[in-house]
Amino acid sequence: MTGMTICTSENDCISVRTGRSGTTIANENGVTVNSHGINDAHKPAHAHVSGEGNPVRVGANGKPLKGQSELSTKQSKVVKNNLKAIRKEVNKVGKANKAIEDYNKKK
Repeated sequence: MTGMTICTSENDCISVRTGRSGTTIANENGVTVNSHGINDAHKPAHAHVSGEGNPVRVGANGKPLKGQSELSTKQSKVVKNNLKAIRKEVNKVGKANKAIEDYNKKK
């Protein structure tokens, strides 16, 4: 896993995972929720829910992104049980994507 530190100001820095390695947010009852870290192809920031149904990308609110299938009953339970962790990780990725975008605009 690789990482980087992004600063939007002298006192506002965050350390983020980059690339596809990301992190496992939850793994229970045959359902896995992953974040793949920072990548322009991963906008808007989201998590990947797989197992016990179709793979689905969900936003920080735990709801499927536009164009994604609905979560299965088991997937919904796992997302609900881990919503706080999903929200925290997806928001962190979103903040990092925004910081990278802002940094690249200043170049």
